[in-house]
Amino acid sequence: MSEAEPFDGTIAAWQAAGESGDAAAAARCLADDVEVISPLTAKFRFRGRDQVAEMLGAAFDVISGIRFHTAVGAGDTRALFYHALAGRE
Repeated sequence: MSEAEPFDGTIAAWQAAGESGDAAAAARCLADDVEVISPLTAKFRFRGRDQVAEMLGAAFDVISGIRFHTAVGAGDTRALFYHALAGRE
């Protein structure tokens, strides 16, 4: 078994959740004690699966058409890149 294989199912589930805009499904891919720090300012932090699911729901309200195109990384570290549309309809 290669090093990446243990994470392949989680990565596929995350991609499917993002592409369908399903915040609850995306949150199920995360650890219970997940913490997301805003890339804009470290003052905004979302702690725990429930807060992160709420944040993802708000993000999916303004980001649509997510299509993942590249995954890089090794071991338990991954970065996924996608194209999407931002803005409300």
